[in-house]
Amino acid sequence: MSYRSRLRRRERRRRHIIIAACSVLAAAVVVVAGIFIIKAVKKTPDKEGDAKPVASVLTSADELMQSGDFDGALALLAATPEDNENHAAAMEKIADLCIQKADAIYAEDETAYDASIAVLNQGLSYTQSERLSTALEKYQGIKQSKEVKLVAYTGVVEHWFTHALIAFPEITVETNTEYYWKDCITPYEFKHFLQALYDYGFILVDPSICIENPSGDGKTFAWADKLMLPEGKKPLIMSFDDVVYDSRKMHCGMVDKIIVDENGELASYTKHLNGEEVISYDNEFIPIIEQFCKEHPDFSHNGAKGVIALTGFAGVLGYRTNRQSENRESEIEEAKKVVAVLKEHGWTFASHSYSHTNFANASLEKVQDDTQKWQNEVQNIVGETPVFVYPFGARIPNEDPRIEVLKNGSFFSCRSALFCPPSPGLRAASPGCRPPQKIPLFSYFTGFFRPSIP
Repeated sequence: MSYRSRLRRRERRRRHIIIAACSVLAAAVVVVAGIFIIKAVKKTPDKEGDAKPVASVLTSADELMQSGDFDGALALLAATPEDNENHAAAMEKIADLCIQKADAIYAEDETAYDASIAVLNQGLSYTQSERLSTALEKYQGIKQSKEVKLVAYTGVVEHWFTHALIAFPEITVETNTEYYWKDCITPYEFKHFLQALYDYGFILVDPSICIENPSGDGKTFAWADKLMLPEGKKPLIMSFDDVVYDSRKMHCGMVDKIIVDENGELASYTKHLNGEEVISYDNEFIPIIEQFCKEHPDFSHNGAKGVIALTGFAGVLGYRTNRQSENRESEIEEAKKVVAVLKEHGWTFASHSYSHTNFANASLEKVQDDTQKWQNEVQNIVGETPVFVYPFGARIPNEDPRIEVLKNGSFFSCRSALFCPPSPGLRAASPGCRPPQKIPLFSYFTGFFRPSIP
């Protein structure tokens, strides 16, 4: 081959190499540009300002639900990476779908609580949602109540009461508030009482199940002939007087008010003189009973907790809802939020009169005025209640004309046979129904301790 031929061949080879290199470079440029374009598209918000990925994931989950693929919808949502900005929304969606499905299953068949529990546990395997945990507790309680053996009970219905607790005993000692030590107990003591009551087989009941209206007229009441309770359990009504937390008691060892926290849980709130704010789930009877019933669900019959007996002269539950309050309307709204959660959790309310008046010594006009004020300023917050708890236990005799005022207010008494004389069946172990028979709680446990009063 001549020199010229070799030269031409070498030139063609060089051109081929250059062309191939340019092709590879062009392809690389196209790939890199494509990557940047895709990233830009992902970051571009839609017209509503929402990122497209979360919208598409939630929409896809809804589409899977509509097609009946519940498991697929959960799996799709659960695949959202934890470091993704849309992870929280996806987890909330899982909670929504599981709660909706559990409720739908139970609404269709009230014996299918196990299926509802399974759905909620499935959701909890993806996200530790407080809402899912609360729903699970509800259905576990339903399961327990439905599976327990119920038997007829015709014995005594015991009634135990106390006041708001001495949440900060050290402050009460320092302020030399001797009154509290006479009428109130500490969280330490109260927890021991609860454990003793539980150990002796008591179960909390709503007082309404003890009362019947045989004629159906809504006016004539009688003790129920029997209660259907879990086998081996004894009924107990717990009531709590003077749950006001009025200004006279602030900074003396009691809490300031009952609140609902950001997770929907009941708690107490206190602001000390030094400015320290305390939210506690362990220093007042409401959150203490809430926690005890979670740990011992068989201590509550059908979700019953206790009776909160309210006056109204200084508001309710720590909120200044009385007519003299400067912030009355806003305080009423806050109090209603707490009342709604209390009712959802099985608490009921009673009238303890408006002004904590000794009704045994009060005139007819005083009883009328007091009852009307309670209905105007407290009933509008807690709703109607048939339960009246006498201040000081000072009863009005059944034949007294003042009784008609309470009858017209639709009250029966939690501490007397006001409209419910003892029948051959149930009896209430409270003054007025029969000679007082108090539960000997002090003998139920050892190690009882109360700080000395200075």
